[in-house]
Amino acid sequence: MEKDGDQQRQIAEEVSYEWELLRWTFATLRTQIGEKVVRDAGTPFLAVRCFFGTSLEEPRGSALLEPFLLHVRNLRDFLYCDNPSHEDDVVAVHFFDHPDDWTTRRPPMAEYLTSIRKRLNKALAHISYARLDYRSNKTWNIGQIKQDLTVPWEAFLNALPPRKRQWFHA
Repeated sequence: MEKDGDQQRQIAEEVSYEWELLRWTFATLRTQIGEKVVRDAGTPFLAVRCFFGTSLEEPRGSALLEPFLLHVRNLRDFLYCDNPSHEDDVVAVHFFDHPDDWTTRRPPMAEYLTSIRKRLNKALAHISYARLDYRSNKTWNIGQIKQDLTVPWEAFLNALPPRKRQWFHA
């Protein structure tokens, strides 16, 4: 969908909001629920468990984890979707004169982010029976996820023409 520069500038603020909230929820998860943060074997990144119990800490953790994951899903789709299914969806290629200007410079989707793609879609999009398939795996490696999105986010900003880069709160 072709949009004029003013619309692109305005929607860049929304995309920047997604990035800033992802960063904020990540930092808040790290500092506010440290006792619920676990380390996966073999990885230096923080992982957070989904919380399904009844203690006060568990709802607080879920209240932070869910918006983090929603922003992850939105940014993943923004950075990696080339042909959106809805006419008004905003994707990174919209900010370039030619789609190849982004798709050829974009880093491949990282392994962990790729591995949780279906889980993110089914666990967050809407209530579905497929959610039951993911209840046994309660760990989300939030540090790895943030790293997996930081690389393409920075590549996106660096690939933008300077005039458009300033639209994003980088």
